[in-house]
Amino acid sequence: MTSGLSTYLNGVRALAALIVLFIHISGNLSIGDIKLVTIGLHHDAVTIFFVLSGFVVAYAASERDGDALTFTINRFARIASVALPAIALTIAIDLWFTRIGSLDPATMAQLDNIPRYALSCATMTGFVWMANDYCFSNGPYWSLAYEVWFYVAFGVAFFAPTKTLKILGTFAVLAVMGPKMIILMPCWLLGVLIYRASGHRAPKAIGWFLLLAPLPIYIWLKQFDLNTTLAVNVASPFEIATGYRWQASGGFAYDWIIAALMAANVYGACCVFRGGAPEPVKAVASYFAGISFSIYLYQSPLFILFGTLIPPSSQGWHRAITLGVLTLYTCAALARITEARKDNLRAAIRRIVAFPSLVSKQRA
Repeated sequence: MTSGLSTYLNGVRALAALIVLFIHISGNLSIGDIKLVTIGLHHDAVTIFFVLSGFVVAYAASERDGDALTFTINRFARIASVALPAIALTIAIDLWFTRIGSLDPATMAQLDNIPRYALSCATMTGFVWMANDYCFSNGPYWSLAYEVWFYVAFGVAFFAPTKTLKILGTFAVLAVMGPKMIILMPCWLLGVLIYRASGHRAPKAIGWFLLLAPLPIYIWLKQFDLNTTLAVNVASPFEIATGYRWQASGGFAYDWIIAALMAANVYGACCVFRGGAPEPVKAVASYFAGISFSIYLYQSPLFILFGTLIPPSSQGWHRAITLGVLTLYTCAALARITEARKDNLRAAIRRIVAFPSLVSKQRA
């Protein structure tokens, strides 16, 4: 992967995390007659994350990890370094908030059985099959649960030693995941497909078109509320007929379209950014990408905390900007002691895994 492409992907990942934060803090605020939360930019940002994740994980498995154990350790260290602190932070702030206010009924019910739902969050099983358990008040956490299972399915299909084991193992993982996760997996797999295709780059003129065209197409599509239309006509009939709740996957047909646009953009970037990147741009993109996971998982509980502490008299965009700055700064601070330490966690796991063989050698 070239420095230019890496910088571009880092920039897109950081931008997607900031979009989720921006929409979250904007609440019911509007620009003109458009209420920001109704545009669906935050969910579209999650779809972008899925495509980027598929691309990056396919790259890592093919060119860096080398074997199933390394792949597993690297993914676990990446996820656990932020996910576990995010669970603890969310529970702590939720419990604190219940002393002065009330959260939604589902979260209040979860707080009555913290061990069960904390385990569901930690094992990423909140959305398998019939389960519909968000991670307490941390709404964005749902997509991480999906993504981890995508990692597992891909890892089995990629690293299993025989074709039979690849097929049986993948089907076993899919059987555990259930329809909600499977229906959004094509978004993630598009990233994998684009990584595979990146070895055969199109001419730069075509690359520029694929890089630039998705944005105006996306803006044009946003005029038609396509997400709602497709959800009502595609997902809802099945939900009504079977009683199966799609939850965050209800707009899957629209999500596939957004994922296709993002996949075209990423492939275009592969064709265009074949060299290096200016150091200042590279440094900024790398920094914000390095804290993007923390921004994504910590912002929801921090928003509850700061939203309570900031005087209610401070309303509108002034309050939203204040919330945003406080939340972003705190996410960056937390990233320094969590996300930035994933390499330490990775090394510790490697020592633990290597310990039994080390003892055996000493006895021998």
